[in-house]
Amino acid sequence: MEQQKILSDDFPVCQSGSDTLLLGCKKLMGQRLTNHHGEVLGTLHSIVIDLKTGRISYAVLAYPHSFVAPPRLFAVPWHALVLDADRCRFSIEAEHHDLKNQPGFDRSLWPACADPAWQRKVDGFYSSD
Repeated sequence: MEQQKILSDDFPVCQSGSDTLLLGCKKLMGQRLTNHHGEVLGTLHSIVIDLKTGRISYAVLAYPHSFVAPPRLFAVPWHALVLDADRCRFSIEAEHHDLKNQPGFDRSLWPACADPAWQRKVDGFYSSD
């Protein structure tokens, strides 16, 4: 029997059995992304999908702007996000000072996300190896 947990009028979480939990992507946009300490790192700006495989490749984190700088965007490999299914939200293992060392980009000038060299650089930033 299918159950739905309504988080808002437009975005139900659909659950069927014990192994399947589906969440509408629109619900995630603008959601705060925290680190493992619960500190807010920014918000989920968008999700990048590999059109050849149909898999999600990256989440794009919008790092908050300051009075002197506009918001920066950072690609976070999808595998680096940690899901809290009970709260329907994600966190990442990063600190504010870590993001300053990661190659970010401007909203109006996205990098070549399909470039393997760029992918290795971003994936390496979040690699635990």
